[in-house]
Amino acid sequence: MAISEPGGGGPEHHLQTSGERYELSLDLVLTRPYALHGPLGVCAVDMGPAGTSYFYSGTDLNGVGFLTMDGARQAVRASAWMDHRWGRWQSHRAFAGWDWFSLRLDDGSRVMLFDFRDEQCSVYPESGGTWIAADGTTQHLSGADYALNVLEQWTSPTTGGTYPVKWRLTMPGYGVQATVGATFPEQEMAIRVGPTYWQGSVAVDGTVQGVGYVEMTGYVPTAR
Repeated sequence: MAISEPGGGGPEHHLQTSGERYELSLDLVLTRPYALHGPLGVCAVDMGPAGTSYFYSGTDLNGVGFLTMDGARQAVRASAWMDHRWGRWQSHRAFAGWDWFSLRLDDGSRVMLFDFRDEQCSVYPESGGTWIAADGTTQHLSGADYALNVLEQWTSPTTGGTYPVKWRLTMPGYGVQATVGATFPEQEMAIRVGPTYWQGSVAVDGTVQGVGYVEMTGYVPTAR
């Protein structure tokens, strides 16, 4: 997959990707300002023992393009979320894993949450996130601003990893009481090189509704 940004970090993006049966080409335009993550809103996220990550998101990109599947081409419209993270941090040497949530709510607000975990499954104090209001303004979230409680788990028959797949999300300062659940549990990426990830789509239902994406790692036993 290739993603290009004409002008370097500008509002226009082009995505090109292909697989065995399909090819996707999209022209995308950012429709609200980039969200800069971190407590000072300057794109710097303290990742505790891993170091510093620089991180911003384009939470709302709309576009048009073409999807070709088995040789049949059709025009499509798209809505996308783009993250850009970089820095000299050593995540897998410092953490046992993390749970990373990117949520798009129907009222126009957006939420990013990241919980870093140690070997005892305790959450690092540097965990947090960003609340992105419908007008694009941002507010940094500390771990005290939200709670994620696991409601259901799923065990992979491929790797033996047991992942959370449904949570209760509580954000008292924002009126959020909702469940966040995987659209289906089988979204593990059992790659042979590097860490194994669960990456997939989720739905949000409660005082707010919406959709989102979750990335998790660190749930597969080390001896495989």
